[in-house]
This record gives sequence, structure tokens and C-alpha cells, in this order.
Amino acid sequence: MRWDNSSAFGANVNKVVYPKYGLSYVVSDEDFWKNSGLLNHINSFRFRAAYGEAGKAPGTYDALRTFSPFSGPGDSPAVTPLSIGNPNLGPERGKEYELSFDAGPWNDRLTYELTHYHKQTVDAILFQQLAPSIGFSGTEPFNAGSILNTGWESALRFNAYSSANLNWDLAVNYATNQNDVQSLIGGASYVTAGTNLRHAVGYPAFGWWSYRLESAQVDTTGHGIPSTMQCDNGKGGT
Repeated sequence: MRWDNSSAFGANVNKVVYPKYGLSYVVSDEDFWKNSGLLNHINSFRFRAAYGEAGKAPGTYDALRTFSPFSGPGDSPAVTPLSIGNPNLGPERGKEYELSFDAGPWNDRLTYELTHYHKQTVDAILFQQLAPSIGFSGTEPFNAGSILNTGWESALRFNAYSSANLNWDLAVNYATNQNDVQSLIGGASYVTAGTNLRHAVGYPAFGWWSYRLESAQVDTTGHGIPSTMQCDNGKGGT
């Protein structure tokens, strides 16, 4: 169990607790495995399961309202607004479980591991553009929503040669990942301030989005510059 508190948290966030659990079952130690003769071929076989939570703290000053010093009229000391901060800003929180097994034939000269993971990040931190009329420019960090990552990880290792002076191992790894935004506070789509990156519910996070070009004219001067571009408006028109 891990207990975190940080000066980077917003003033309204006190502490966060992260539990972790793990379980391992060595099937090859059981009598039925030994009596079946499988031990002669696969000397170790184990199932593993784990659940854990972890967090990512906001940036050091993201939650704080800050001001920048400058020289006022008559060189008098003054300040201007710098960042608005967010007293409700808390850490990103990842909740993950893993299910896996590993096997070791030929006295563990060959080992294979297969793992399925399911990680949900809640309270993901994003930055939203501020309206200049509030007196602060730039962006404000906030806990925006939930992102899901799932996939498989596999590893195959082979001890090709072993002696008193030399050990030669070969290994190959393969992994997959599916990333989806599950929810967003304030809507189903959000553009990261100052970038072309968009987060949309049902799509991968930090995706690059653009308009679908339907038609365009190209100048005849030889430069090939397009003009009068018409894009799909999402409603059947341009």
C-alpha cells in the first residue's frame, strides 16, 4: 500500500492511496504435474495475477496561481498574471491488472512468457485554453477524463550456449496495445491547447486530426499550389 501527498497537488486535494496485490501459482510444483511426466519436458510452469494502482503528480507549479514581476510606472515593483493554477488539480491515477503465465522447458534453457494487461487511467491531466477576459492568458491544467490501454506482451528466450566463460542468450519480444479515450469532462472531444492533437471519446488519445478534403483547384503557373479548397463539413456538404 502506498500513500502519497505532494505540494504539487491542488489545495483541495489531500492525499492519494495506491493499493497493490499479487498472486503466483507454481503449477509445476504440484504432485499431479510431477506424476504426469510433464516435468520431464516442462520443468517450470507458473500462473501469475496482479493488480496495482499508481499515480502521476501534476507539474510542480501547475496547481498554483502565479504572477510574474516587472517594473511598473516610475520603476515601481509590480506583477502581472502568469498562470491561473487549479486548486482542484489532483494526480493522474492508473489502475491496472495483469494475467500471465510463464513456462520453462529443457531445464529453463527455453522460457516463454505471455501477459495480458488492462490499464485504465482516470483523472488524466490535460490543459485547456483560457479566455483572455478572465485576466490570465495561456492554459489551465485540469483532470480531464479516462483513458484505457489494453494489450498483450510476449517474450521468448533461448539459452543457445552456456559454459564457464561464455553465456549466449537469444530473445524475441512481441507486444500489442489498444488505446481509447473513454470519457472526457465537458464533452466528447477536446483539442490540446496550442497543438493539432485531439482527444475524442472512442478514439486513441493524442490523435492527429484534420479536415477531409473533397475538392481543390491547382494554379496553372507551374507551382502546383492548391486553392479554393472544399472540405467535408461532416453533414454531407462542404
